[in-house]
Amino acid sequence: MRDNLYVALDVGTSKVATLVGQVHLDGRVEVVGAGVVESAGLAKGAVISIPEAQEAIRASLEEAAVSSGRPIHDVYATVTGTHLQFSTRQGSIHSPHYSVPISYPEVDRAIETAYPTDISPELQVLHLVPRSYTVDGLKGVRNPIGMHALRLDVECLCISAASAPIRNLLKAIEHSRVKVAGLIMSGLASGETVLTRDEREMGVLLVEIGGGVTTVAVFQQDSLAGASVLPVGGVNCTSDLAMALNTPLEVAERIKLQHGNLMPDNAASERVEIPSFGEGAALKVDQREVARYLRDRMEEVLRMAALQARSMGYATLPPAGIVLTGGSANLPGLSMLARRTLSVPARIGSPRGIAGLQEQYTNPSYAAVLGTLQWAARNRTAHLHKVGHALWHHGGNGTNGTPNGNGHGVPSGRELPAKAMAWLRERAKRVAL
Repeated sequence: MRDNLYVALDVGTSKVATLVGQVHLDGRVEVVGAGVVESAGLAKGAVISIPEAQEAIRASLEEAAVSSGRPIHDVYATVTGTHLQFSTRQGSIHSPHYSVPISYPEVDRAIETAYPTDISPELQVLHLVPRSYTVDGLKGVRNPIGMHALRLDVECLCISAASAPIRNLLKAIEHSRVKVAGLIMSGLASGETVLTRDEREMGVLLVEIGGGVTTVAVFQQDSLAGASVLPVGGVNCTSDLAMALNTPLEVAERIKLQHGNLMPDNAASERVEIPSFGEGAALKVDQREVARYLRDRMEEVLRMAALQARSMGYATLPPAGIVLTGGSANLPGLSMLARRTLSVPARIGSPRGIAGLQEQYTNPSYAAVLGTLQWAARNRTAHLHKVGHALWHHGGNGTNGTPNGNGHGVPSGRELPAKAMAWLRERAKRVAL
């Protein structure tokens, strides 16, 4: 975006949220505009009606543009849904020159070799996330830059998505006359803003419980190690209440938000009046009964998340336990339920590291969109640094640069972003570091 502005768009099952962020020279991200509207045309994180989704997206973008006082030209959008697929890929490159240290272009080439050439036409790659490097047989290398080696191997987590849902999402967004600058998996985005460095380092299970789906992600050694998406979310809690209490969905949602609690023993003893269908008399239900219905569903979600972690190869849950985020993380008692159910440390993950946040945006339901802002800003800066590093050492075409020891021109400050954007455009469809 112009003037160091980035726009994050989270098109969810329950809401569409747009946040405009400005990146300061010290790297701080400050929110300068927001637009949040009720979602429409989505189910389980996927677009099922482009016109309805388009209208909700347009309203959210317009509200964000008005509140920030600046037009919106492009956005970074989150992606979720059960159509996402996750696999491990290996890449490798050889160098005949041991005396030349490994640089960013070599690392990028190694990651590129991990790109799945046999991928189905119905799928497209969203991310290739490097998990670890091996330098001349030395495993567990975090950052090979500057090392000397004849062979560099990389292990990546490949995140791919079904092409049809992605095309539908892009169409719904671009009908609002904005371009999509990048896509990021929701769980990867949330990890940017709700996890501490120690948690990401030691190992943690991030469970993002959205309206329609739950994203399960394991972070370890400061990288996304594995992920999956479950077809359950807060909407299932609402439908459970609606069926159990014979009441409309909108009434069940209101009851969940106003009286929901996942610890029946801690629920208030008063009774809740619940309208029924038709002209039947309203029911009066004990709040403990409402809590039991919600607890049963959320306990199931937590157990399913733990099973997904085990299917990724973790016999026990990571040492830092579980961090819960997403809209349903606002249900009282969720962290206590997680500790009792899974016998691990648990906490609610609220967004952090963002300046200018109004109080309403500091709750877990905005983790994905705020994380997308941080992800976009951090990766843009990282890519600029990579391009600058490569151009400095391999020579640039700038006419205003100062010659280095090899006689190559170093690009000027004006020319570097242009080269960086060309680099990004070339790589955007394949790799997001």
